Amino acid sequence: MQTLSSGVVVKAKPLPVGYGANIARQHQTKKPKPPRLFVAELGRDEENPDDPDYLDALRQWQVDFAMSSLNLAMSFGLEIVSVPEGMMTYNSDEFKATLSFLGDDGTMPFVKWLQIIAAPTLEDLTIISNLPGFQAGVQEAGVQAEVETFRPTKARRTPFKSPA
Repeated sequence: MQTLSSGVVVKAKPLPVGYGANIARQHQTKKPKPPRLFVAELGRDEENPDDPDYLDALRQWQVDFAMSSLNLAMSFGLEIVSVPEGMMTYNSDEFKATLSFLGDDGTMPFVKWLQIIAAPTLEDLTIISNLPGFQAGVQEAGVQAEVETFRPTKARRTPFKSPA
């Protein structure tokens, strides 16, 4: 159990089996692909993983993936032990009115309550993500599977010459 800056006390509960795989599967379809360009020296199209627009899109995808993972982990892997007296809760009319005032659609009120009221600081999110049992963890087999998708070093050679 940990106490957040707001005084809310939280503890981790086990995440559902398959949690990590489901998140990865959802986001894999949205992962940007590098643009292709014709390389005259090779006579074929090649991916251009250094394209600035692609790199921006990839960074945004990584941020979105991390936030979605954290939001789902908070939804299913966090339990509120206690809330300070007088603090609005995620299912209170007062909090629903706050979300409405902010122009929010009202989906995932528990997560939004955590982000806005219970755990508003980066330190709070760090506390939550470090709770024992909260981390889904990265398994060695998953890392190895990803490594095997990398192109061989020889295939990554760049035929481009920098302008002198």
